[in-house]
Amino acid sequence: MAPPRDDAVLDFFANQTVFLTGSTGGLGGCVLYKLAVTLKAARIFVLVRHDAETVRRKWEASMGIKADDIFSNDRVVLLAGDCTKPRLGLSAKDYLAVQKSVSVIINASANIDFYDPLVKLVASNCLSALEIAALGAAMPNLRRFVHVSTAYANSFLDDGLVEEKVYPFGNPESELLQHLAEQLLVQRFPRLPLLIVRPSSVGPALEVPFSQYMPQASCPLSNMYARLIYPTGGANTWHVPDGVSSGSNILDEIPVDIVANMMLQHVCRGTAGVVHAGSELYIPRTLDHFLADLEEHVPDEWRRKMAKNVFTADLSQRQCKIANFYRVTTRDWWFCTLRSAGLDSTGPLGLSPQDHDPDTYVRDRLAQVMRSLPKDMLRECEGKGLALKASSVLNVSQLIVLWLGAGWEEVPQERLASLLVLVLDFFYGPEQVLDVGASVVPRRCGAFHVSYGGSQTFHHHGVQLRLQQVHQSR
Repeated sequence: MAPPRDDAVLDFFANQTVFLTGSTGGLGGCVLYKLAVTLKAARIFVLVRHDAETVRRKWEASMGIKADDIFSNDRVVLLAGDCTKPRLGLSAKDYLAVQKSVSVIINASANIDFYDPLVKLVASNCLSALEIAALGAAMPNLRRFVHVSTAYANSFLDDGLVEEKVYPFGNPESELLQHLAEQLLVQRFPRLPLLIVRPSSVGPALEVPFSQYMPQASCPLSNMYARLIYPTGGANTWHVPDGVSSGSNILDEIPVDIVANMMLQHVCRGTAGVVHAGSELYIPRTLDHFLADLEEHVPDEWRRKMAKNVFTADLSQRQCKIANFYRVTTRDWWFCTLRSAGLDSTGPLGLSPQDHDPDTYVRDRLAQVMRSLPKDMLRECEGKGLALKASSVLNVSQLIVLWLGAGWEEVPQERLASLLVLVLDFFYGPEQVLDVGASVVPRRCGAFHVSYGGSQTFHHHGVQLRLQQVHQSR
């Protein structure tokens, strides 16, 4: 009799040596945890840009005590390198060791900082994939090369069905870097055992490494929740097609551990080509559902101060900043997931966790988002802060930044300025902020209140800002 499927999965990974990138990201961290703790892969080479202590702090910041399960695992080997550099920045010894022994590559690294220059984004999202593929092409034991892309790599397509295939180039002005990376991998490495995994928006975990695991900076819809919850008052106007009166389109999201399980099941089964990881593998929900979550779970005192959501097919009306920033929220793609229809629903990589309660999951998620909100940032704080008006320039030389939990450090003025732009952008919108080197000026009249002191922090795109001793200059 054939062994149970659980044994087959564990037996497979017990004999695999894996090379992983992107382990300090949300999805990469979850994949690493599954490989090291759940599946007990034979060995996992983890490419990291920082020293071991910095990596530990990053994992502890996102996983808490669960990070100890990784660091105490002697099968996890950290390799210092950089996927944007030739030969991945690895030493000759490490490069050769990886080349000779690795059987599975999982490239889960990506740069999602859209404030970076295009040349840097191309290097980190496209050229790095080619560098890793070149390494894989020279591996004698390689069984699978997994490239994590995104379901929105084909956002140039019209609304409707998006199939699990590599689409030809459309309008060059509409191409995304992940789409370009897919094309380059397929064209330049046709003999590579390539599996392209395209998640839609990745959401918090259902259970592994723990419920609600996912750095909020890497979770688009948690960030959208936060912006919608913020007590701005007024109205959020959303554009919808003619004949549609609300957000009835699917706003595709899938929990991070379901993405990891799906990916690793396909690796075990030897799948090649393209697979989607979308809400069809979990629970498809519309924009209306996400907005209803706020009505149900946000406390009354907050909800009364939130902007009201209004839908219109009149494109002459100005759309709200949130809708402009999260443009996919009003699109209506259906990401086909048929290639995952036969995957296991239970077991160590099951797609249907037992005892999962979707309502509790949403409630706990909103509570976590609420805890992250900078509740005091817009409070009138006479005697405790300052107002930055359009005619003023904020001197940022005396700001101190806590960057990704790495500890207090002095940061160059130009970096502080760019971080402060993120803060101002959150409230004013990108079209209203002007970066002028070491200073920042909002382009329109109005006031921006900065509280300072020992406990005030601001969270945005993975950045924690603690504002102290802020001075105003003319």
